Amino acid sequence: MALAISVAGNSFAADLQTCKRNPQIAAACYRIHGRLDVWNGTPSIRLWHIGTHHMLGIEPPEGAVMPDILLKQLQAGNAVYGDYVVCPLRKERAGRMGAVCIESASNLFVQDRANGEMTVRRIPGRYSLSAHHH
Repeated sequence: MALAISVAGNSFAADLQTCKRNPQIAAACYRIHGRLDVWNGTPSIRLWHIGTHHMLGIEPPEGAVMPDILLKQLQAGNAVYGDYVVCPLRKERAGRMGAVCIESASNLFVQDRANGEMTVRRIPGRYSLSAHHH
């Protein structure tokens, strides 16, 4: 099954490629260990906070704000485990999916599901929207 993930390609979306400096941030950014993956529904890119039942939707749905390396892995059909710094875009409510952007990601492990095989590989480094480099 092919998954279509929109990439922030227009100028409006490119202007939004900031996370922690976004004026819509509703609370302090925080770090979690999670699995980033593509799901059916909106938003399609979601981050599961490992060890909890908490699911975070990466916003905005038309061009999720996150470091490019993550989007590239998702477009290839992979799940990405790691340590993420996320910033809430609205007040979090119990029992509801949170809305966040991803400021940075590190300690990444990619679960490659190509050809029905489940291989895991490490991506070294720290990737941040603020630095624009790794």
